[in-house]
Amino acid sequence: MANKIMKCSVVVVGIVCTSFVYLIENLGNILQIAGSIGGVTYGAMVGLFTFGMVFPRGNSKGALAGSIASMLVMSWVVFGTQRAIAVGDLKHPALPTRIDGCPSNVTIDTHDKSVHSSGQVFILYRISFVYYTAMGTLIMLIVGTIVSLLTEAPDIDKLNPTLFTPFMRKYIEKKRRKKATGPVVHELLEKIHDID
Repeated sequence: MANKIMKCSVVVVGIVCTSFVYLIENLGNILQIAGSIGGVTYGAMVGLFTFGMVFPRGNSKGALAGSIASMLVMSWVVFGTQRAIAVGDLKHPALPTRIDGCPSNVTIDTHDKSVHSSGQVFILYRISFVYYTAMGTLIMLIVGTIVSLLTEAPDIDKLNPTLFTPFMRKYIEKKRRKKATGPVVHELLEKIHDID
């Protein structure tokens, strides 16, 4: 029985891999596809780690909402871009790789010829796949921050300062001192510290 399952799984994997060849042939450059697909998740991951290290007001609801929003928006952008490429509305022409007949003194055309698109292509679909991770990170941070500010703040005493960046550690310790001593005592300590 195990032998038959192994043979069937090899056949299924072979069919899937062969069908991907035809799919990728119509989608274009493999580097662009790999970068685009990676950009869907990389942006959410980078944003999530940055959110956790820099924003002590952040909570799990904000992190979850930001990550999901980042992956959904970036999936939409990647799918729309690949669809526009497959239909022919968006073209990335190959750059020349030969130097035959190239004169030594040439005036270079400064117009950007990297992307040719019809006027119907949505503006986000024309953005290079290289920026997908940055876009995903930005979306995650914005949505995560907004959701965290609208929901309950985490208890400052339960936060571990070593998990934050150095400038945030000082902020957390300052907030803890202020909470522990009260506002009047905290103002006196600040004045004493300023005198020193």
